[in-house]
Amino acid sequence: MRKGRVSTMLAGLMVLSCTMATPAPRAARSGRPAAHEASGDLAGPGLLADSVPAAPRSQQWGIVDIGVDMRAQEALVDLGVGWVRVGLKLGEKGWTNKLAKIRQIAAELQRAGVGVWLTLFHRDPTNILENGTVGYAATQRGGFPPANPDRYQALVEKAVGRLARTLGRNGRDPGDWLIVQFGNEVNPRDFFPPDRAVRFWHGTGDQYLDMVVLGHEAVKRIDPDIGVALGGISSGSMEQVQQGVSAAVSWNDRLLAEGNTDWADVHLRHDLDQVGGKVGWVRRRWSGLLAATEIAGPDPRVVTWSEQAQADDLSPRMRTARRRGVDLAFWASLIENPNVAPIFRREGLIERDTWRRKPAFGKYQRLIARESEN
Repeated sequence: MRKGRVSTMLAGLMVLSCTMATPAPRAARSGRPAAHEASGDLAGPGLLADSVPAAPRSQQWGIVDIGVDMRAQEALVDLGVGWVRVGLKLGEKGWTNKLAKIRQIAAELQRAGVGVWLTLFHRDPTNILENGTVGYAATQRGGFPPANPDRYQALVEKAVGRLARTLGRNGRDPGDWLIVQFGNEVNPRDFFPPDRAVRFWHGTGDQYLDMVVLGHEAVKRIDPDIGVALGGISSGSMEQVQQGVSAAVSWNDRLLAEGNTDWADVHLRHDLDQVGGKVGWVRRRWSGLLAATEIAGPDPRVVTWSEQAQADDLSPRMRTARRRGVDLAFWASLIENPNVAPIFRREGLIERDTWRRKPAFGKYQRLIARESEN
């Protein structure tokens, strides 16, 4: 974190100091084994337990996204992951209804030993800085810098506080079950100009790092053991880093040097042979906990896609990520997503229309089972 950032941004606010080292989630700090300590076992394959385990059943494996359909929840339980990543557009119309659905799903999955990685995007149209951007009205996604720090922190506390209360039921510690991430694939407009309608962050690099300070403070006031994560570095950005593109190297160097959080995040699509190098580059700059919240393959630019090719790619990609230093790895995603670019629509482990589990589902399931035994 840059010297003086906290004192400049938060002078006069009644907050804990963000400059002090914050503990990682207890599950990660304690080296808790992948097998969860449960107060009750699962009722059987695809069924959710009646009682709440002491912690997520795996600290190594996760999946991206899940809907309210019970078939998706049962598939996730069968898969064996310990974490699910979900997104929330803070302040946007209907966001509290989306949060209520996330809380409902989180309560169900917690009984199966699955924690929540929550990615927040600031999209409160009444509290954003639009200067230099394409404007809120021109976008459908992507975070904006807050105009009023107090209002932004109150919004974060409202969302995280409600979810933390859900996960803290039955005496459980929300710090064991929740990680909060600020943004996704942050490529600031001053490093990668100009701003455009389709991007995940519409502000500058300074504005992003300032927002992380505010968000970090808000989360830690709720529970100092809830993990806080930087927005993920995109796989494409890491390709640019490896190619020596100055903007990508400069920004991601700065992000990892000044982003004083518990977790960093690197995404691992594209060439399988580059996965180890991407993780290694981040690890040389980041000593904290490291997630890879979007992992998928094969690279459609060099491999003719098929379900078998996807299954063949999954194990070596995930194992390489873990071996090179990723603490928590997420496959992207559980179900095919029709709302992403065509190149990514088949990454899901379950066929959307038929709910058929692809061969890669079984590969990931077996990988988790084997690794959990070791």
